[in-house]
Amino acid sequence: MVNFTIETLWKELNFSPNDSQREAILHIDGALYLTAGPGSGKTRVLLWRTLNLIVFYNVSPENILLTTFTEKAAHQLKEGLQSLLGIASNYTGKQYDLGKMFIGTVHSICNKIIGDRRFYENRARGKSVKTIDQLEQYFFLKKNSTWNRILDVADITILEINGFFQKSEPKFPNKHKAIIECIALFNRFSEERLDVEEALNIVDKEETLYSILEMYKEYRSILKENPFYDICDLSLLQYKALEVLEKYEGARKIFQYIIIDEYQDTNSIQEQLYFTLAGNKNICVVGDDDQALYRFRGSTVENFVEFPDRVKKILGENVTKIPLSINYRSKKRIVDFYSSFIEQEDWRKNGNSNSQYRVFDKNIQSNSNDDEVSIIHIDDGNWSEKVAILSKNLIDNNIVKDANQIAFLFPSLTNVNAHRTIEALRNQGLNVYAPRAGRFLEGNEPTEIFGIFARIFGLPNLDDFSGLEFNHFKGWLKHANAIAGGIIENDKILKSFVQDKKKQLEKIVKDYNALLKVIEKNSWKLDDEFNLELMRRKLSEANNLSDEAKIAILSPYLARIVNERERNQKEDSFKLSQIINRATSLDWSILDLFYQITGFKHFKNYFDLAQNEGNEGPICNLSKLTEYLARFMEMYSPILSASFVNEDGFIRLFFSSFLYTIYRLGESEYENQDDPFPKGNIQVLTIHQSKGLEFPVVFMYPKRIESGDQKEEIISKFKKSSGEPLEKIPRFDLMRIFYVGLSRAENLLILPKLEAKGHGKTLVNYINNTLQSVNSQELNSYDYKTLKIGEHSKSNLSKPYSYTTDYLGYERCPRQYMIFRKYGFVPSRSQTMFFGSLVHNTIEDLHQYLISKKEQNEGKR
Repeated sequence: MVNFTIETLWKELNFSPNDSQREAILHIDGALYLTAGPGSGKTRVLLWRTLNLIVFYNVSPENILLTTFTEKAAHQLKEGLQSLLGIASNYTGKQYDLGKMFIGTVHSICNKIIGDRRFYENRARGKSVKTIDQLEQYFFLKKNSTWNRILDVADITILEINGFFQKSEPKFPNKHKAIIECIALFNRFSEERLDVEEALNIVDKEETLYSILEMYKEYRSILKENPFYDICDLSLLQYKALEVLEKYEGARKIFQYIIIDEYQDTNSIQEQLYFTLAGNKNICVVGDDDQALYRFRGSTVENFVEFPDRVKKILGENVTKIPLSINYRSKKRIVDFYSSFIEQEDWRKNGNSNSQYRVFDKNIQSNSNDDEVSIIHIDDGNWSEKVAILSKNLIDNNIVKDANQIAFLFPSLTNVNAHRTIEALRNQGLNVYAPRAGRFLEGNEPTEIFGIFARIFGLPNLDDFSGLEFNHFKGWLKHANAIAGGIIENDKILKSFVQDKKKQLEKIVKDYNALLKVIEKNSWKLDDEFNLELMRRKLSEANNLSDEAKIAILSPYLARIVNERERNQKEDSFKLSQIINRATSLDWSILDLFYQITGFKHFKNYFDLAQNEGNEGPICNLSKLTEYLARFMEMYSPILSASFVNEDGFIRLFFSSFLYTIYRLGESEYENQDDPFPKGNIQVLTIHQSKGLEFPVVFMYPKRIESGDQKEEIISKFKKSSGEPLEKIPRFDLMRIFYVGLSRAENLLILPKLEAKGHGKTLVNYINNTLQSVNSQELNSYDYKTLKIGEHSKSNLSKPYSYTTDYLGYERCPRQYMIFRKYGFVPSRSQTMFFGSLVHNTIEDLHQYLISKKEQNEGKR
C-alpha cells in the first residue's frame, strides 16, 4: 500500500482537524486528558483516534474499551466507527471486526466483564448475574414480601421514612414516595461502595439513618438469595464488576486502551472501575465539567476536574492535557454569552485562582467570526405570548425548515411558566412535543390505546383503593374507557374485533375452569407431575371443552416432548399446571394486541401523519408504548394464559399495579435521553433532556429556586474524600444546568430579562449582567426576517446499512421499516422464545391434524 495515511482518509471525508484535534487523534501512549467545550467535535475526535489505533497501530478492537453515558451515544459511536473502518478497508483490504470490542455504556461494559471468561483466573466464572433496571428495581422493592421484610428488619415505618426525607412532617404514610427516596439513597450507597457495617458503627442507633442503613443491608441480602444467580440493580452491577476485576490481577492488563466519553458524569465506583482496568496506563478521558448535570444520579464532577492529580497518584503517570476549545456549533455572540455567564461564579478553592472547582483555562472560542444579532431578550412579563408569536412567524415565513428546529428549554416542566408557554404555542396552532410537561399516560395516544385495552380485558374493581393520587388515576382510567368507547363506535370493524377478543378471553377461562373440575374430580393437584397416559384423555373429555383446547391436549407434538423429558432424567418432568396453561393460552400477547389495534383507521392515521405530513409526535408516543408493554411482558409473563387472566389476576396487575406505577413515576421531570424528538413539533424540553442536542433557535427560561440535595449531606458523612462544599453545590449545579441550556443554541438564543429577587436572584443577575455585556437586542426591536438559518450541518460519515436488515426490510415493507428501524418500535413476539415454539408447535399439530384427516378420507374411500 503506497502512501496510505490517516490524512488520506481525512482528505476523502473532507475533514480538516484543528491543531488540538489533530494532536488528540494522533496521541498514542500515556494518559490523555481532553477538556472539550460545547460543539468542539469531541465525538469525531474519539472516533478518529480509535480508528488510528486500529488501522495504523494494529491494535485489536477487542483490546480497546470505548464507553459513553447513554445507549444512544454508544450506538452512534459504534455506527460511526464501523463507517470509518469500512472506508479504511477499501485501502487496506482488511476487515475490521467490532464484534468483540467493548463499546457501550458503563452498565453494558460491566455486564460484559461479568460474563467474559478473560476476566477470571483459570477462566472460571462465578455465579451469574441478572440485571434489573430502574423500573424493575422499583417493582422489586415495592413487592410486599421484599418491602415488609426490610421494614421489619430495620424496625421502621413508612411514616418515619417519609418524615426523614421530607422537610415537613407527613400526615399520612406514602409507600410510593418512601420507595423512590430509598432507591435513590440505596443507589448512592452502592455507587460510593459504602461499607455498611462501618457506616452502622458511625451512626447513632437512635437515628432514622441507622434504620435506613439496616434496610439497605437487608435489601442487598435479598438480592443474593436466588441459588442460581445474583440480582443486581444498575448501581450494584458496577460494584459486582469491580469485585470481578479485583479478584484477578490479570484483568487489569486486558485492555491496551481505555477511552471514556462524558467523564464528568462518572461516579465514584466508575472511576475505580476505569482506573483498575487501566493497567497499561493508556487511559483517555473526554468531558466538560461545565456540563456535569447528573449529581442526582451519583455523578462526581471532581472525577474529571481532578483527573490529572488522580492519574499521578493512582497510576504514577503524568497526563497529556489537550483542550478542545473551538466551538463549531454556535454563532460568536452565543459562545461569548455562555462563556461569560459561567465565569461570573466564584469557582475558586479558598480564594486561590490556581485551584478551582472547575477547569478554568478552557478559553472557549467560536469558529464563527460573524457578529450578527444572535442574543434576544424580552423585557416585560408577556413572555409566553411574545415567544409564541415569534415562533409562529419563524415557521410561517420558512425561516426555520421544520418546527423541530425550535426548542424551549426549562429547568423543569412542572412549573407554571412552562405550562403557560405550551398553552400559548398551541393557541397559535403550533404542534408541541413536551413529554414531561404532564404525565405520559395522560396523552392522547396512551389514553386511547389503554382505553381499548380496558374495553377488551375489563377494569379491576378500583373501589378497594383510595387516596388523592389513586383517585386521579381512577379518573384517567374511566376517561380512557370512555374515549375508547367513542373510537370503537365509529369503526364497526374495530367494534367486531374488540368483541371477538373478549370472546377469546371468555373461551380460555371457560376451558380453564372445565379442566379444573376434572382435576378436582380426580383429586389431582396443579403441581402434580403430568402423567400422559393417566391424565391426557380425561382432560380432553372435560365438559364443554373447546376444540382448540382438545387439540392442544391431544397434540402428538405434546406427547412426544413429554415422553422425551421423562426419558431425559436431567430435566424436570412437566407439571400438570404447565399442560393446563398450554391448552388455555391465547396465541397473542399484549404487544401483539397493540399492533392489531394500531391497524385500524383511527390509529393508522397517526402513522400516515408521520409519513405524509411530517408530524412525528403521535408515532413517537406510540413507540414509547411498545417499550412499556414489552417491559410488562419481561417482568411478568409474555403469555396470556387463562390462569393469568382468571379472577381478574391480569387486569389487577396490569392496570392497578403496572400502569398505576408508570402513572406515578411520570411525575419525574427527567426524560430518558434516548427518547426521540419528532419532526413537525416545537420541542419543549427540560435542560437535562437537551444535553447533547443542538437547535438553530433556542428559547430558555432560566428560573428555578434550587435547594440542597439531602442525599449529598448523608453521603458526605461516609465519603473519605472531600468534594465541592455542600453549601455551594446547589448554585454550582444550577450554573451548569443553565450553561448547558445556553450552549444548545446555534443561531438564535432568546431569554427573558427577569426581576432578580428571592433565593434565585444571584443567578438571575448573572443572566441579566451577561445580556448587557454581549449587547443583546430587545425582542420588540428585532427583525426576525434577518435571521438566516442554513441547512443543518451533517456528518460526513455515512450511516452503515445492512443489506438484509435495511435494504431488504425496506423493499419488503416500507411502513414496517419506518416503524421498527426509524422510530424504534419494539417488535412483537421478540421478547420470548415461547412464540417461536408456539408457531413450531402449531405447525407440527396442524401437520399431524392434516395427516389424520387424510387418513380418515382415504379410509372412507
